[in-house]
Amino acid sequence: MNKSLIALGSNTPSGIENIKECIQLIIRKVDSVSFSDIFMSEPEGTCKEYSYTNCVGEIITDLSFEQLNVFFKETEITLGRDNQSRQTGMVPIDIDIVTWNQDIIRPKDFNRNYFKHGLDLLKNRNNNLEINAQNQ
Repeated sequence: MNKSLIALGSNTPSGIENIKECIQLIIRKVDSVSFSDIFMSEPEGTCKEYSYTNCVGEIITDLSFEQLNVFFKETEITLGRDNQSRQTGMVPIDIDIVTWNQDIIRPKDFNRNYFKHGLDLLKNRNNNLEINAQNQ
């Protein structure tokens, strides 16, 4: 089984609904999942125009990294992510695999304030959650 920390984000007015729908799709696909509360954050990185709705999750799955990544990209498309949304800076849903087993796949995201906050919320929800990730 593989263990991953993921980040969900949206900067659209329907961000909360998009994240809730995304969570439901993920629950149906993986073996075990736990999510932080949904929270708002200021934008970090390239698009600084719109606030984000975020959520951090821990998943356990028998899917490979590649299979999970393809599923996430398909889910983003299903929930409205397309070339037009990329051009306008509006993100209906963004799903990132931040850690995979013990490796940090996306160090920039791992160190961003929104992810740290979501991880704290997740840890508080799951007192037994251990994060032992290392840079790849």
